[in-house]
Amino acid sequence: MNKTSNLENLIERHKFRVLGLTWSYVERIPLYHFHPGSIALKVWVMGCPVDCEVCIESTVKMPIDVVDLKKIDTTILIDFLKRIRANILFFHGGETLLHWEWLKTIVREAKYKNIITGAKTSCTISEHILRDASNVLDILLVEIPLKIIENCRLIKDNLEVLKDSKAHIEVVVLINSKIGNNVISKLTGTLEVLDSEIPILIYPLLEYPYTTLTSLRRVIVSKKFKYVYIVDDPFYKFENTYCPKCNKLLIERHKRFLRKCFIEDHTCPSCKYTINIKGKCKPARSKISLFLGEEPLL
Repeated sequence: MNKTSNLENLIERHKFRVLGLTWSYVERIPLYHFHPGSIALKVWVMGCPVDCEVCIESTVKMPIDVVDLKKIDTTILIDFLKRIRANILFFHGGETLLHWEWLKTIVREAKYKNIITGAKTSCTISEHILRDASNVLDILLVEIPLKIIENCRLIKDNLEVLKDSKAHIEVVVLINSKIGNNVISKLTGTLEVLDSEIPILIYPLLEYPYTTLTSLRRVIVSKKFKYVYIVDDPFYKFENTYCPKCNKLLIERHKRFLRKCFIEDHTCPSCKYTINIKGKCKPARSKISLFLGEEPLL
């Protein structure tokens, strides 16, 4: 069975079924500019058309025959959201939009109940699906694997589609291959179609010298992007949010957890510069913040 047939089989058997549910703070999705400190219910789905030797979530590529998928509907998801006192429903995994045909039903029903919805995409699906999803979802987390950036024109074309999106967008640059000059050039050329206000999160899956990661960050910042992060920065500095105008510390994070927030009404308290943050910061809740990792729910 070829790759296309395998994906079609997976999509058909996956309808209204998921790998499982977990909760986490939005920073662990990772989202750094959307309702900081809030809790999200994550719905995990399988399938990804991208072949990466190193994957952030290798489970999503397991053969579907060996996985126990669990049936869900909007009522079940709303019940779990109530249990964890959350209002954000996020679809996670590989290329979640492979399943947009049935995910859209859940998303529309959830939005009718005033639930915030989001999904992760690698921008390797068709333009019409991406366009439709970006106009229905509240959040799109775009994951760009460095491994395929040299040979995938589709990603840049689809990022163009998102320029008119109604959704809040953040971009994760997944570092799962060597960082050479040619790769950096391709990456910056791909990102150039994005608005400079969009947060860019550098997420290393392989071990790299810290100077390599900070150099890559410096290159992206030089392209006029105002919010560029290093996820799991061992020194924490580049996990924080700073004012693009006066460089004041605005949000302090530690290992993808919100520690302090100084933003006032979406502006820098020092220079009044408007910060591209959706929603208000929320302090960690004492009863649930005792769990340092993600907690499975289903």
